[in-house]
Amino acid sequence: MGIQGFGVFLRKKAPGVFRSVDKLSYFKGAKLAIDMEHKVYQMFYRNAGNYDAVLRDVDSFVKRLNAQSIDAYFVFDGDTKGLKNTAHVKRKKEQERRVEKHEELEAHIKDLEAKCEEKGYKPELIMVDKDIVVRSRKAAKRTRLQVESEDEAALAAIEEVALDFEIVKAKTRHASSTIQIAKPTRELFKEARLILERGSPPGRVITAPDDAERHIALLAAGGKVNFAVSADYDTLAFGSPNLVIDFMNPAKMAIIHLDDVLEGLGVSMEQFIDFAILCGCDFSGKVPGIGPHRALEIVRKYGCIEDAYDAKLKPRFKTSEEVEAFQPDFARARFCHREVERRRLGDKPEPAACD
Repeated sequence: MGIQGFGVFLRKKAPGVFRSVDKLSYFKGAKLAIDMEHKVYQMFYRNAGNYDAVLRDVDSFVKRLNAQSIDAYFVFDGDTKGLKNTAHVKRKKEQERRVEKHEELEAHIKDLEAKCEEKGYKPELIMVDKDIVVRSRKAAKRTRLQVESEDEAALAAIEEVALDFEIVKAKTRHASSTIQIAKPTRELFKEARLILERGSPPGRVITAPDDAERHIALLAAGGKVNFAVSADYDTLAFGSPNLVIDFMNPAKMAIIHLDDVLEGLGVSMEQFIDFAILCGCDFSGKVPGIGPHRALEIVRKYGCIEDAYDAKLKPRFKTSEEVEAFQPDFARARFCHREVERRRLGDKPEPAACD
């Protein structure tokens, strides 16, 4: 997830922090730490789940890096169980629910098509990408179904299904690209790793102890690489001095420096971490009604989450579950690379700065 809404907000608030890079040759001879977990996911969905196409993209990816003498470290997620907040689990369950509903509807449409074809009908129900789409009932009546609508029962059944599909489409119209009917398997990741290992020096394909973006941030902060490459902006909250986004996309590729972000937002590193937590991140539940604009106002005015809690945050919680899920001390510790046990804000401990 990264930092919710941060990319769009940053482009409006501090557009100057995005330093455009239009050629891969800019990184010639540099050392890069790449969030390969996220990259494989991008390739998977760009290729509509075609495994062979994904593996070809991985092979092309490493060859292009080698052509520029780029020394890349390819980092994959390790064990993140228990580290992500319950909100992450809820998103996964909601995703699974959508997939299950999609599969049910897909089976229903195939059954209906078979029955209709037996009677010479061709229902206007189609699949587009990862979403189920149906032509409007009026459009369907004007076309094939209008001509062959003697069987009123069949027509009524088709219209009923059309209505069901329209409702589903309406509920998901804002996020049709995120209705993922499939996801990369561990076997695909294994094959991708083998391609990367064959095309790079030993030790360049890494399994992180936990989050890949956290590990690439540590590599960059420790000076072991020149740049961190990821689509997740929380790489900056993890302390990476820079972040390369839209890597290998000449129209969008850019470098963001952490110092520029802090200056552009007018916050300290500690405040930036609290800002990220308030926006919404993987390690804490979210405060309802707080987006990037309000989050920035709060950290600027109060300095930290604890000092703003009673006046600005606590009144926004509607349920005990929301209060329980909001764990800024745990999230802050993750971003600062400290280990702590989960607990609620409770006694409002003093915020600890990153070492």
